[in-house]
Amino acid sequence: RLVNSGYSLSQRTWHPQMDLYESPDRLVLFAEMAGVKRRDIHLEISSRTVKVYGTRATDAGIGNARFHLAEIPCGYFERHLVLPSPIDPDTAEAVYADGLLQVRMIKQPLGKVHKIMLSHR
Repeated sequence: RLVNSGYSLSQRTWHPQMDLYESPDRLVLFAEMAGVKRRDIHLEISSRTVKVYGTRATDAGIGNARFHLAEIPCGYFERHLVLPSPIDPDTAEAVYADGLLQVRMIKQPLGKVHKIMLSHR
């Protein structure tokens, strides 16, 4: 049983810290998620948005203990970003290592023209 010491563990959604870099041909997103297991991270990517969500376990493995300080957020997390340039979601790649998620996205070329053939009826 956890003894209440006046501190409480929040069950609110927390937001991982992120960096977003843009080069002439790609966008690269970094998200800091120390302690989150790979299987608990989910990504949804469209041509203009990225959504990263999941959970960080609330059990610190310390058993019957009293908290004096509880600053590390646990539970459900979510971030939704609007990208500064459209990307090709089919070419996006994600790697998670050492508590850092990296998502590489290739930008769609500006001014690209797509020809459409007319069909006969």
